[in-house]
Amino acid sequence: HEHIKETFYKDIFKIKPGHYLIVKKSKIVEKQFWKFEKKFEKTILPKKEEEKREYINLLMSKAVENSMVSDVPISIASSGGLDSSILQILAHKKNPKIDLVSWIFKNPKFSERNFFAIRGGTARTTASSGLSLTSLLLNIK
Repeated sequence: HEHIKETFYKDIFKIKPGHYLIVKKSKIVEKQFWKFEKKFEKTILPKKEEEKREYINLLMSKAVENSMVSDVPISIASSGGLDSSILQILAHKKNPKIDLVSWIFKNPKFSERNFFAIRGGTARTTASSGLSLTSLLLNIK
């Protein structure tokens, strides 16, 4: 559960997703400009399972592709989890030269090295300390 309003800083709060603030004469008013539920209700998913998979894959691929517009090299940080692994695979398909990075700890309890092997990747260490910045080379077909 995320604490929507709380931050690590005293008397500094987050604005809720889909909201903005109006500040007038020391008065702060929060207004909503977008609501996920309304958008979701209008979303029409295909009926067949295979068509749903294709549609979701298309949406995710488009989102990743739209995020990869840059005039400098792009890197994706990996946590070893499902979401970052999916994003890495989709990004790698669009640009095989993309840098995939993660952190490997000497203590195996905190290390993500095993997740690299599961995804078929190899790790190349670029720093030698308790915490290593790692560039991943994934063999994705």
